[in-house]
Amino acid sequence: MCSLWSSVYILYLPNEEKIEEISRSEFLTIYDTYWAIKNFYRAIKQVCGICRFMVRDTYVIKTHIFCSLQAFIKLDLIGEAETEL
Repeated sequence: MCSLWSSVYILYLPNEEKIEEISRSEFLTIYDTYWAIKNFYRAIKQVCGICRFMVRDTYVIKTHIFCSLQAFIKLDLIGEAETEL
């Protein structure tokens, strides 16, 4: 099941023979995890503004990142609550 693109896309295994040992379910689990991480980064960059720093002070940047992550979590919880209704 696993082709070369999958090993480059989401896996790094120095031994190419081990790539062939990965089952379809393992591959799908890894791919789903990868996709969730990719969506998380897209959301915190586009929705929460984590890339837009107007300051250079390290403490303020850390505070901005913390607040952006809190905003992401709250928006995610709101979205989950709306889908349950």
